Amino acid sequence: MNFEEIQEAIDAFSKAIELDSRDVWALKNRACAHDSLGKNEEALADYTRVIDLDSKDAWAWKNRGCVYFSAGDY
Repeated sequence: MNFEEIQEAIDAFSKAIELDSRDVWALKNRACAHDSLGKNEEALADYTRVIDLDSKDAWAWKNRGCVYFSAGDY
């Protein structure tokens, strides 16, 4: 995907999250989209929100750790 497509996806996931702030699926996908654009702070915020909603979500924990690692924050 190119930047425009990823940004469109972020916008769509953001709309879904506006409708339901507990939509874990939309949060996860928006986090991945932010991550793919190198938007670490935004990705971390979404991964953290997923973890807040479901502390047993290993996928979110792993991906949040990967963002921290890639940013050198380990």
